[in-house]
Amino acid sequence: MSLPIKVAIIEDDPCNQKYLEMLIEKMEYQAIKLYNPSSAIVDLVRENPHVVLLDIKLSPEISGTEIAQSMKKHDSLKNIPIIVVSAFALKDEVREIMEKTQCNDYITKPFLMDRLMDSINEQLYNFYGN
Repeated sequence: MSLPIKVAIIEDDPCNQKYLEMLIEKMEYQAIKLYNPSSAIVDLVRENPHVVLLDIKLSPEISGTEIAQSMKKHDSLKNIPIIVVSAFALKDEVREIMEKTQCNDYITKPFLMDRLMDSINEQLYNFYGN
């Protein structure tokens, strides 16, 4: 795997985005903050992250579900692991989002720091080994 390990953050809330950035940097990975959900696909292709942290409720123009679906159709993005980090907590909602996004994991906000760190490391191991 190429270094540094890059984790993209697609999150519209500045506080959540900053928290995720600090967490990723604590893991000694590089946080790639994508500020504009509408250009997320172009930005993801340019940045080529190893993992994507994706909120579902982003903007009126585009949702996290739409971004995930676009990633799965894009040749250079379809194999990047997606971890949905969202406030949806009902079991049926989570199941529906998992199916629509084809994400690799789903973490409900508020989340435990260790849970997210474990998920990121698990996805890195599952997809890239080491």
